[in-house]
Amino acid sequence: HVICAAASDRYFIGVLNARFEKMMLEGSVSYENPNGQNLPLQLVHMPTTLALASMAFVLLVQIAALLLSTVWFREATMLHALLVVCIALKALETAFKGSIFIVLARQGESEVWRFQVWQLLSRLHETAEIMVLLPFALGWRLLRPRLSVQEQRFIGVAAGLPVTLALLQAWSGLGADGPSPQGIASFNLVFFVVK
Repeated sequence: HVICAAASDRYFIGVLNARFEKMMLEGSVSYENPNGQNLPLQLVHMPTTLALASMAFVLLVQIAALLLSTVWFREATMLHALLVVCIALKALETAFKGSIFIVLARQGESEVWRFQVWQLLSRLHETAEIMVLLPFALGWRLLRPRLSVQEQRFIGVAAGLPVTLALLQAWSGLGADGPSPQGIASFNLVFFVVK
């Protein structure tokens, strides 16, 4: 028997035994979201939201790149370029996350490589955010106009280690079975310690 619910809500299924006799029941209960939707109802609007967010980040990158290459050309520094790269990585990360949700909505499951690319972009974006803040923490442009050679090397190592870990994480999860929970937990722990 198929019951078409009038609205998205919580519904309860009950069996009433009016005779108060022992009975053996056998059957199955399944549910299907409207229009063949495979996402839970609270995530139905996630693909649209992520697509709009990605477009907003792309528009922001284009405006920033245009302003830095024309109006603010003389004042532009490497930090401005790093900010644009950081926003571009966020746009890519959001777009890939949206593509995962679109595939999940249509098919109910997504390929492992989409998850791996999204995770790699997420880690690269986190690293870029740290690289934006690290020069300021070392006093660049606030206390002095330039960083020393040792500080520049430190920034290079601080950027290289998380990028290497992100690439290793993406590469290690590209097997046929996908990433193992232990592997994900260990890489998350390493990233937490490095950050």
